[in-house]
Amino acid sequence: MNFTLFAPNHVQLLNSCYPPSSALLTAGPHYSPNSQELSRLTYYASNHPGKLAKIGSREQEGAGGKHPYQSVRIHALFSAQYVDLLTSSLLITLAICRSLATECRRDIALFSPSLIASVEVTISAVPKDLEVVARAASVFTAWTTYTDGHLIGADSIMTQNYISVLNKFAALSCSELADQEVRNRTRLIGFAALTGALNSEALYNDSAQFRAQVSVMMRPILLTVFESPIHALENQAASVKEAPISPYLAEFRTRPAIERRAASIHVHVDGEAGPDSSEVSSAALRSLFSLLEHANANQLGHIMRASLDTLDAPVKARPQARSWHQVEHCCWIAKKTAEWAQYQYRYAIPTWLVERLVENPEVTPASQMQKTLAAMVMSVFNSSTPLVNLSTSDIVSNLINLVLRRTAINPEDDLLPPLVDCIASLGRHVYYSDQIQDLAGEVINRVVVVEVQGVFNRGAQNRSQAIRCLLAGLVGLIHAAEENHPTGSLDDPPKSKKRTRSSSFRVASPASQIANPELAAQGGSRRTQVPPDIWQDTLSLLIDSDYAVRADYAAGLVYYLENEMPALADADIDGVKRIRQLEDIPFQPGTDVKSLLQTGDFGTKFLNAIHAYVYALATSSTLGIGSSSATSTSDSSTTTGGAMTTEPESTAEGSEGQSQQGHGRRSVSSQAPHARKASVVQRLLERAPTHVSGSTSASFSDYAHILDVLTTIHQELPIRGLITGVPMLLALDRAISSSDKSEPGAVARINAIRIMMARVWLVIGKAWECAELINLADKALATIPPGDDLPSVPDLEFGLHPSLEPIPFPNSAEVTVWDGVSSETALLAVSSSASVHAALGLDTQTLLTRLSVEWTAEAALKNSVERSTTFESTIRGDGVSPLLKISPALMHIENVSLQSLARQTRGIGVTDLREALEGRSSMSNPALQAHATAVTNSRATTGLLWPNTPFLAMDLVLDIFDAYLFDAVYAKLIPLSAFTAADHFRSHNASSTAFLPSTSQWSKIVSLLPRPPISLEDASYNALSQPLQQLSAWPRDYIPRQVVSLSLITLVGIHALYFIFAYLSYRFIFNHEMRKHPRFLKNQEKLEIACSLRAFPGMTLLTLPWFMAEVRGYSKLYSGADTYGYLYLFLSAPLFLFFTDYVRRQNQIHILDPPPDQATPVPTPFASHAFHPVDGYLQSVPYHLFIFLFPLHRWMYLGLFVFVNFWSIFIHDSDMITGHPLETIINGPAHHTLHHLYFTVNYGQVCHLSLSSSRKRVS
Repeated sequence: MNFTLFAPNHVQLLNSCYPPSSALLTAGPHYSPNSQELSRLTYYASNHPGKLAKIGSREQEGAGGKHPYQSVRIHALFSAQYVDLLTSSLLITLAICRSLATECRRDIALFSPSLIASVEVTISAVPKDLEVVARAASVFTAWTTYTDGHLIGADSIMTQNYISVLNKFAALSCSELADQEVRNRTRLIGFAALTGALNSEALYNDSAQFRAQVSVMMRPILLTVFESPIHALENQAASVKEAPISPYLAEFRTRPAIERRAASIHVHVDGEAGPDSSEVSSAALRSLFSLLEHANANQLGHIMRASLDTLDAPVKARPQARSWHQVEHCCWIAKKTAEWAQYQYRYAIPTWLVERLVENPEVTPASQMQKTLAAMVMSVFNSSTPLVNLSTSDIVSNLINLVLRRTAINPEDDLLPPLVDCIASLGRHVYYSDQIQDLAGEVINRVVVVEVQGVFNRGAQNRSQAIRCLLAGLVGLIHAAEENHPTGSLDDPPKSKKRTRSSSFRVASPASQIANPELAAQGGSRRTQVPPDIWQDTLSLLIDSDYAVRADYAAGLVYYLENEMPALADADIDGVKRIRQLEDIPFQPGTDVKSLLQTGDFGTKFLNAIHAYVYALATSSTLGIGSSSATSTSDSSTTTGGAMTTEPESTAEGSEGQSQQGHGRRSVSSQAPHARKASVVQRLLERAPTHVSGSTSASFSDYAHILDVLTTIHQELPIRGLITGVPMLLALDRAISSSDKSEPGAVARINAIRIMMARVWLVIGKAWECAELINLADKALATIPPGDDLPSVPDLEFGLHPSLEPIPFPNSAEVTVWDGVSSETALLAVSSSASVHAALGLDTQTLLTRLSVEWTAEAALKNSVERSTTFESTIRGDGVSPLLKISPALMHIENVSLQSLARQTRGIGVTDLREALEGRSSMSNPALQAHATAVTNSRATTGLLWPNTPFLAMDLVLDIFDAYLFDAVYAKLIPLSAFTAADHFRSHNASSTAFLPSTSQWSKIVSLLPRPPISLEDASYNALSQPLQQLSAWPRDYIPRQVVSLSLITLVGIHALYFIFAYLSYRFIFNHEMRKHPRFLKNQEKLEIACSLRAFPGMTLLTLPWFMAEVRGYSKLYSGADTYGYLYLFLSAPLFLFFTDYVRRQNQIHILDPPPDQATPVPTPFASHAFHPVDGYLQSVPYHLFIFLFPLHRWMYLGLFVFVNFWSIFIHDSDMITGHPLETIINGPAHHTLHHLYFTVNYGQVCHLSLSSSRKRVS
């Protein structure tokens, strides 16, 4: 009985698609189902989607009738357990499956589990039959094209079968068959199926399953790439990027499923030759391109993890496939991954590489994986592919941490050079204007921490190597930024030392350009140069105890001066150093020279610090800030100082964790190391010797490095170099002149210093085209003894190189003293140079005064760190308006940059960049409030017209009088020109001093007066911005001048106040009927005035120490209105009155009672100040004492002080009791009149609350 007649319709339609059993063997080579019946089946299935799920249940029914293989076909269709019975039937079945998947694409989810299970069992059963495998791959590709992927992850059985299918196709993609043609065909089939999966929604629907799928698919891709030569990969990569597989695959995610097309996979086309290896590698690259083209940041992270895991995993059949040793291929993959990834997600590639690199920081020795990862990181950064959204600060922080870890374990670790190159490569692309500045600030802060604290409590060698690594990374960072030309290739960075000075620019207001000329726009570079105030923190390495560190740092400093430090008005845009006339300088001549040479200029401060450290290196017998012990004097040793003995407060890593960030100081900073270092350096330079001895620690090579640094300064920065460098040369000449030449080794060092100085004078002469100085230096250099000349300095090598060894001093049995160049003659030659006069706008006498200042290393270092005397605190070229009001407390924030108002004390990341682009946040930023100092008890701010001028309370009055009167008066009476060194220089070279003016008799008298040293602190600001005749030898902060000025101000002020307001009160308020009182004295007004006039000088003299204490900053006066809150501000006035009123009522104050015949029972306003000088002084003590015990706003103090004097006058108008309610509280004229009449009541100054005896008198 034929049961087919009773079979369901879908089963009948399915069976009719197969040819008769006898024709199965002859259905080849295409093995296609009956086309007409297949159309009927697909039409029925598309209109009856519910039947699709029922087809699978047919496997349980018996077979019979016309088609004895019906059961096999059904099982082969959806469970494929018997596919090995008939290959031809299986191929037809797979063709039917593909047709159903294509035509029923809208309902493909209904039979997806059975479809994937069929493919999985088919490949498992016949993995070597390429025709069956290709037909199964076509079915799989059709499913991946039309599925929405929602079942992946939701259906565990189907997900397991799907991952199994991927694994099998991945295994085919890296087949190792012996026959090359079969192997290539097998791989191509596998890659075709994987490409379908890579372009499918099944890959991206579930993030958890994405990682599992990518882990499977990346392995065959990478193995194939690593088998191909690089040149072939480059050619194929170009074609892959230009011509993707198909527009449908490229746009599959944007097309609806109904419009998609499924690829058809074939094993062989008649007449075609077999595929070669290039086609396989091209298929692998196309698969990789398809994967990267659609991946987001998280997915790129999974791809990178899968790639690194693949590189780290060995292959059983090919042990050599563990590919970390194939560094070139690894770097190529890293670069292409970054290039092919979506633009906004490329940052994930180097981020993952660095994270993998730092996973095991203490593995020793360095593994091949770590070396290759470092090379991959560097190749990504050195490539031409831009990496937006990259958190460069986090990456450089991780790399620095790894460097410090490796140096702590082994200072000669093989991983250190590539890590240094990785740090340097971060400068290859500038993603925002302050990037290099921020990165340099991060590296410099770590240098400071290591310099002070060492490396994880390890030895001096570890510390020195860590510093050298960071220095190499810092210099390489700047070098990479400068070598980044948009039209050039970045894969092979050049290694040249010199370059044309860059034309960096930053947007800055004209006011900021005047205050800080290095911020001015000079060209078209997209980045901000590293400012000198950031680099300045590293200058102490010039006096490090290890010669290798000193040598590396000197070379790096020279590179910075030549290539990075702004040189406004010191060089032309083309980089050629020319002495330009003032009219050629961008700004107004007078203002620009003033801004260039004032002590507030960053460049001037920087050069002052350099010269201080150079002097210390040339003369000190102890080097290094970490050791106070005597250093070795051996010239052949690599270390001239002891090991670090400072106990570190914390590890470098710990410090960094607390500091997680250049202008206005560091954006990332650890305050403790910086403060500790500054203190140690200051103490070291305070002990800088005034002579050169044989125990000086500097080696012969050190003097060569000093010469290199000073030469660069005078070539690159001739104006500021001249002003800051010549005084140091004169001080160094005085030091060697006073040295004991009989001490062993002293003569050799003296000769080395004189040779160095002679060559520096020669450089100065050439820079300023001063023929007299050039001839003087040439004549002296021609007499250098053979073998005594300084050694040459090796060229700068970028990257980490072996440590340099010092060259010892010449071993001469009888070393004679070399005379060198006369510094006085050289100074006169420079001062009389016409080019110097034209460039600076100063005459010879002014130049002599400025260049012959009494220079010390301590003063120069102090001058290099003091705050600016102009608007430097608010005008920094960061776009902040100079008119912006900032709290005075903000001015005392240490190491917080106004350029980084939106930054916290952590690394600069992408979020910070976005915030900066959106707009500057409010000036009430919490990052600043957290650091603001509440009140200062010292002279923290400087004056406007002279450095170190106080600015608290009485000094406010003093500054006003100085600006409008006293500066001119003192310049006229005590001119600076009276103390000129003309007589000293005239004695040395009379023929060269004809230009010096004659000295007047008054100048000779004034020259006998005491004066402060004409130091950098006093002369560097005004001496170059004003004529010499307008300057006084007594600067504003000179104590004798302050004493005289305060005395004059007080005397004139009290006389004016007394006569004006006492007369007005006497004329319009005083009750003249009181003159008829019987106790009113004859000529009482004259007696009161005479008594007051006699008291004023004495009271002024006694009160002067209080005023001086206020001016010198010892009081508790403060400036910010909100420093202690507005409540305290308003309550401080009654507190002041209560305190002074209470103290004045104490009997002990009135110690001088007058005799009766001199009393004034009926006072007039002229009796307000008719005290005995001592009594009047004691009456005023409470007012001065208050501000030393309690904080008080300075304007409040001035107002109350004036109010008290007014009140003293107004209570002497002799008005009697009026019955006003306030008379019970306020000590008015009536009470004070009673006080004078009876001498039994002390009502106090303002309130009357106690009885006492108090009398005033007229003496």
